[in-house]
Amino acid sequence: MEAIITTATMLAMYFNVAATNGGKYSYNADVENNKVMNIEVLNQEGNYLSRKLQYRFSYDDQDRLSSKEALKWNSIRQCWDHCYVLDYAYTHGGYTVELRNWNNTRNDYAAATEKMDYQMIGSSVMAVNHYKMSKDKSGMELASNVLVMNPQSGNILAMIGEMEKSGCGVID
Repeated sequence: MEAIITTATMLAMYFNVAATNGGKYSYNADVENNKVMNIEVLNQEGNYLSRKLQYRFSYDDQDRLSSKEALKWNSIRQCWDHCYVLDYAYTHGGYTVELRNWNNTRNDYAAATEKMDYQMIGSSVMAVNHYKMSKDKSGMELASNVLVMNPQSGNILAMIGEMEKSGCGVID
């Protein structure tokens, strides 16, 4: 079984969050040719909405998710500021996700600081390895690992979400 991140999976992830956040946020998704191109997250305060985050998605030639870019709204400059990007790479038995934060000095995304590697073991077990950049920045070191039983249950998306909780780690 090949692990593929689909449009339906992404929409389900965001709209499940929307249903459980108590009305604090609203979501606006832009879908083209059955692909989610971006999702805008809006703060909901009473009858008013204000911009908070925007996620932009790109796909490879097989219509698989290849990147997810997060931007935060800068209310002073009235524009979107880059935060981070998740880059997806697919292998025969799974995929990897790398986290790269925005570097303000270089005006570009920095090298990856974290990486999640997902590999199927048989038909119902997935090995998940989480790597972080070493303190001396010489390379990635294994930070944690786990085996996920029945990976179709949604646990994998939750683990990607944990990696994203590092926030908009912009580098100056």
